[in-house]
Amino acid sequence: MAEVHYKIVHMVFRYRFLFGRGTLVYRAERDEHPDTEYVIKDAWVTNNIPGKETESSILRNIQKKGIRDGVVQLGYFEEVHLEKRLDSVQNRQISHPSVHQATSERMHTWIIMKTFGRRILDFSSP
Repeated sequence: MAEVHYKIVHMVFRYRFLFGRGTLVYRAERDEHPDTEYVIKDAWVTNNIPGKETESSILRNIQKKGIRDGVVQLGYFEEVHLEKRLDSVQNRQISHPSVHQATSERMHTWIIMKTFGRRILDFSSP
């Protein structure tokens, strides 16, 4: 698979608290598709919880069913690896036990989506 490069235009969202998914959301573009906006979501997601699907899994299932209207379209998903190891809290060997217990199931992921809308806070009613 050929490498694809995205240029980050600006940060849309940043999770500002110590505990949580640490989500960062960027608006991005590609030189090959200048009229298409992309969203890159960088987050630490919980995995291996029975009955709980990841966001990328839900978006893939929606795409397989052909649903496109009103749903962001998944372009790419990756579980981030550093030095050939899954980038997870557990693999980073966080030393403080309370932090480790609260976050040990989180893995680092990137989701790239093909559509981008305004934030709900930017809408107003007449």
